Amino acid sequence: MKKLLSLLLIMSPSVYAYKMTIYTDQPEQTKAREVLSTFKNTYPFNQFEIDFEIKTVSAGDLNCEPYRFKKPDGTEEVINRNLTCHSSNIAREAAKNGIDQALIVKNVEAYGGSGGSIPVMSIGSPPEMMLHEYLHTLGLCDEYEYKASEAGEYCDMSGPNMTFIEPDPEGYPSDAKARNKHSDKIPWYSFIKPQTLITRGTPLTLGTDLVNNSVHATPNSTNAPSVMGAAIGLYEGKTCKNANPPKKTWQPGREASIMEFLDAGLGAGNEQLVAKILESRGVRRKLAEENPPERGIFGIPRRPKEILDVPVNNSSESSNSSR
Repeated sequence: MKKLLSLLLIMSPSVYAYKMTIYTDQPEQTKAREVLSTFKNTYPFNQFEIDFEIKTVSAGDLNCEPYRFKKPDGTEEVINRNLTCHSSNIAREAAKNGIDQALIVKNVEAYGGSGGSIPVMSIGSPPEMMLHEYLHTLGLCDEYEYKASEAGEYCDMSGPNMTFIEPDPEGYPSDAKARNKHSDKIPWYSFIKPQTLITRGTPLTLGTDLVNNSVHATPNSTNAPSVMGAAIGLYEGKTCKNANPPKKTWQPGREASIMEFLDAGLGAGNEQLVAKILESRGVRRKLAEENPPERGIFGIPRRPKEILDVPVNNSSESSNSSR
């Protein structure tokens, strides 16, 4: 009997939710509470069993400063907006207490944040900054245009939401040929529907379209995926256009996401990517009955929202990005 009970305990899923703790040296915890509320009201985080808590610590425990890096010419550049914390004390404390993910809210008014194993933001930043930085922790890349010095530092790796592909200069005989050649370099390829082209124009060039930086994905606080104005595809961004040499970058969504503008939502493509990453880390989805379908007239469930796969305008648009 004891052996059977032990076997059942091993086979049973954990009874504990994924634990995220916000460490802050702001005594009143105001900004940390805003961060907590933002996570709880953002899809897909609101679909997972995540246990949030806030802990107050000392400034010394956080040990934060602006990010510094060496440029190729040997000089040092300081990026003040990239607030970095050397928080070995926090990492040890989190590991000791079974915390799956630590986050830091630093009591400093200057705007800034950074990703890494423990994402960081200042109280002088909006709470969406922590969403942006935590998505970095999950592996997602910035989608805004780096200046030349930053491109040299950051444009050497892709991520779930951004890839580097140099198109064939002669173009492509068909969309199928382009898919066959490049599908293995598109991390979100499984989200691109067969009817969504990854080429455009005559002759065919690579890309569903350009990212339209003037259109921001809408923040999503519902229990359903975002509805997009354009299908998930292969959209040309400009994150690394100032690299030497320039690199073409590609993203899953046409609308600018929170990885470019903090007032934007994740976008449908990034929502699916984040949900997939959370599940791969063992974070459990909430039970279906905890999110019952919205009821319509006579109590009949409404049809759930779906990601629209509308035809994409193949004409290129100029992107006006403001930072």
